[in-house]
Amino acid sequence: MLKKSLLALIVLAILAIPAVADTPEQDKSDTSKKIVDNKLKLKAGGWPVSFEWVNLEGFKIPVYMQVKLYMEILNMQEVIDEGIILDNQISMSKYSGCSIPIKIKSNFDLKLGAKESFTAEGDILGAEKDTLEVRDGDCKDKKEKVPATLCETTAKRTIYFKVKDVDLVHHEFGKKIHIADIQVRVKPDFDAPQWVDP
Repeated sequence: MLKKSLLALIVLAILAIPAVADTPEQDKSDTSKKIVDNKLKLKAGGWPVSFEWVNLEGFKIPVYMQVKLYMEILNMQEVIDEGIILDNQISMSKYSGCSIPIKIKSNFDLKLGAKESFTAEGDILGAEKDTLEVRDGDCKDKKEKVPATLCETTAKRTIYFKVKDVDLVHHEFGKKIHIADIQVRVKPDFDAPQWVDP
């Protein structure tokens, strides 16, 4: 009887000891992912206790960007500051000159243009436009078309201006007179927008 009592006490003592819980394992083995009929199903009986991110395999959404027209004049302020000096006297009443090269970057084919407007001083001199055109970077040949430059390429164009019927008697020799302003203009060099859908 003593043995039975002693055995019963030992069993009770063991049962009375508090159980120490183990930290749950990060078992991912029963996390199943599969795509059926264009639907993605995720079943996770053993989702990680820390709720980590799980990549949904095969579910990558492509991102497309519709590229718009872009152009940039890299040295606009320098061209404005320099101006166009009509220092080539072709005859007594004809003068011409060219801008410094305009540096252009663009992602589309474009046309560069120009339009003049005479100042009050130009009107006093009686100056009239003889030639106004966009030329190549050396100011030799007419070249208003500018192909898409892209990446590291830079296009160069100049503005050539020639006036006629200038009456020099109204100003002393050696003066630099502001006779006109040239408005530079641009437009795409294609007939209709050329978009490409992804």
